[in-house]
Formats: sequence, structure tokens, C-alpha cells
Amino acid sequence: MDDFDATEIARDDGLRADNRGAAAASGCFVVPLALPGDDVTPDQFIGFLCDGGCGLYIHPNIWHGAIVPLADNAELLDRQGRVHARVSVDFAKEFGCYLAVPLPPLA
Repeated sequence: MDDFDATEIARDDGLRADNRGAAAASGCFVVPLALPGDDVTPDQFIGFLCDGGCGLYIHPNIWHGAIVPLADNAELLDRQGRVHARVSVDFAKEFGCYLAVPLPPLA
């Protein structure tokens, strides 16, 4: 896998203090993240490459895409609070592009 492409991004609004997401994987994964804000644009996202050795905590209001494992098979753990309010952006429709995350060669 040379690049990761994403089209739909979401923000969980965190209506309660316990609304949070976390994930861990059995191997490397990538997730695009951006700081809170109402007018998010593709250039505000940073792709994070995680080695799967620990979890990833996503605070409420943080824009995030799918957690994408780099292996053909992976085990993911997803925990989320009781309230799930979601705001979505479809980059292909709204901006005419996808997010691409160039990846380094994986050992």
C-alpha cells in the first residue's frame, strides 16, 4: 500500500463528557485527524501512522477519518461513549478531492 485515500470525514460533537473514541490494532494503521472547527478543509488534516502497539484516544470534536489497518487482516477495538452526535464532510462532493496520506515503506 503506497497511499491511503479517504473521502468521508466525521466529527463527534461530544455532547457528554464521556463521549470519546479509542482504537487499537493488531498491527500498523493510519488515521487522518484535524483540530476542531466548523469550516474544516482538506489541508488541515494530518495523517498519523500508528504501529498498533498502543491505543489512540480521539477527543470529542476532533475531526477524524476511518482507522485503516495497513495489513490485509487486523483486529480493531473501538470504544465510544453513550452519545454519538456526528457531523460529516464528504471531501469528494464538497471539495472535489480525496485525502491522501503518503506512507513510508513498511518493514
